[in-house]
Amino acid sequence: MNNLIDKIEQLSHIGNTPQGICRRSGTREDADARGLVISWMLNAGMNVHKDEHENIIGTLPGFEPWKPIVVGSHIDTVSTAGKYDGVLGVIAGIEAAGKLRGQLNHPMQVVVFNDEENSMSGSKGFCADKPDILAFLELHVEQGPVLDLQRVDVGIVQGIVGQRRVRFSVYGQENHAGTTPMSMRDDALVKTAPIITYIHDKALDAGGLVATVSQLDVSPNQFSVVPGQVDFTVQVRDLDALAMEDFVDDVCKKFGMRCEILHTSEPADCDNIVMEYIRDAAKELGLTTMDMPSRASHDAQNFTFCPMGMIFVPSIEGISHSPDEKTTDEMCYNGLNVLIETIKRIDEQT
Repeated sequence: MNNLIDKIEQLSHIGNTPQGICRRSGTREDADARGLVISWMLNAGMNVHKDEHENIIGTLPGFEPWKPIVVGSHIDTVSTAGKYDGVLGVIAGIEAAGKLRGQLNHPMQVVVFNDEENSMSGSKGFCADKPDILAFLELHVEQGPVLDLQRVDVGIVQGIVGQRRVRFSVYGQENHAGTTPMSMRDDALVKTAPIITYIHDKALDAGGLVATVSQLDVSPNQFSVVPGQVDFTVQVRDLDALAMEDFVDDVCKKFGMRCEILHTSEPADCDNIVMEYIRDAAKELGLTTMDMPSRASHDAQNFTFCPMGMIFVPSIEGISHSPDEKTTDEMCYNGLNVLIETIKRIDEQT
């Protein structure tokens, strides 16, 4: 098992179930996968250790004891995963280290971040002390349909979107569903419907912003009762923090409501110079590119203290977090080759 695709396939057998791959962080399956990855790191000529946050760090020495170039992703999964989410970035990093062994001025580190899918505790811990590194790169499948539908080889990530999650409550009057005439009802669910439509239509007109109404609690949620209250959540994602704030404020003002803030996270911008290195690398390899945001969260979003970049390759039909997830061998190798050439360009900047 010496190449990228063979390693992806071998790792996919660990935790494989009829419903998909399941390697939750801290499980026996996760430990077995980590042991296999460590063996590949050692075979690639890397020194390997585990830090206090349970991250696995493989280090390839450089000619000079300078700041390291760090490449990383994760191998833990959701409970019904496919082969590529996170795994591609880790294995491609190891393959890149093997191919670049003895060629780099800077040390290179490949990091398997602990528990990305649940808490991102690994990358958060790694970044907490702001280690002195030259740059961070993460190769990942897109997990969306854009590159595949537009037949583009490589996505140059502009940044990882921030999020605003809020809860709204709409009030009406519970009443008997048979005896209350339609003209005399105060139906909270009916009042909620145009709000949801407004949120959808406003997001359609907002450029790159996305907004999703994803949870509704209808009270009392009984067959013969007119709903008296509806609580629903809205998730807004965008690269522009002010645009997210304005979106939520507009919905509040439009319908005279208040909202409860459930979660906020700020956008994480990719470094413009690293983006140019990725673009130049892809162009040299004859690959098509497009600039795009990452609408999913990634370990890279914690590396805001240093130059950070992400490379996307297509997810066929945009399927992810599913055993039907698919990225072709050619797409995987395109990502690996862009990663290698980008590392070379970062290494040569000093």
